[in-house]
Amino acid sequence: HLDSLDVCGALKINNFKIDVVDVAKELVFAKNPDGTSPNMDGLLGLKFLMKSQAVISYPEQALFIPATGNTADAYLKQSRAAGDRVIPMVKASTGGAYIPIAFGDKEYLFLVDNAAGSNVIEPTIAKELGLEKIENTTKVSGAGGSTKGVEVYIASNVVIGGMVKLPKFDFLGMATPANLGLPEGKLYGGILGNPFLKQLGARLDFGSYHMMLPPPGQQGDAGKKVIPLAIPNGADADAAVDI
Repeated sequence: HLDSLDVCGALKINNFKIDVVDVAKELVFAKNPDGTSPNMDGLLGLKFLMKSQAVISYPEQALFIPATGNTADAYLKQSRAAGDRVIPMVKASTGGAYIPIAFGDKEYLFLVDNAAGSNVIEPTIAKELGLEKIENTTKVSGAGGSTKGVEVYIASNVVIGGMVKLPKFDFLGMATPANLGLPEGKLYGGILGNPFLKQLGARLDFGSYHMMLPPPGQQGDAGKKVIPLAIPNGADADAAVDI
């Protein structure tokens, strides 16, 4: 338990609980583009995202923190007013955020996981849907470790969140933890990973639990305190605030 948590000098959260693990031993991350290993001290998870009502913005590679006093749907209202495509995320009882993906007349919920390096589908579902399988296999790395010999599946004409239709969409076939507090009657399908979210230019709003897809060319957001996802050494941060 921490009396206060200071994030990059730009945000202060009081009475914050954290889990302590041996990061180097328990978590395995993909290497940097230059082949070096990332210097990771820990993870900011759902507890932080929900309490701060943060928005993960891929176009800006930043966290947006609503100003003190804003309602949970403040960013949602602003995005709708700006003409963004807005997709509701299904909130599990654990806090996990899921997006529905339709394969023809069958729909499954996929966990939005910005720590995942690929899109993942349950192998049993891939076979039930009759998805095309690429014979070659690959190695997958993420925050939970790495796995070798994973099959690749290609889906056609999938619909993301009822709004985005993709003629081709690739998945890795891997069994992942299911039934993570999903609403009754909803089917778990797999994971939407970081590359897909980055490609769409997605913004994930954990205040209102919506995914925003901004119009092409839209830059920046006004009225938010911005925490870059990577701060250069020696960079100045904004004054801390309590939320």
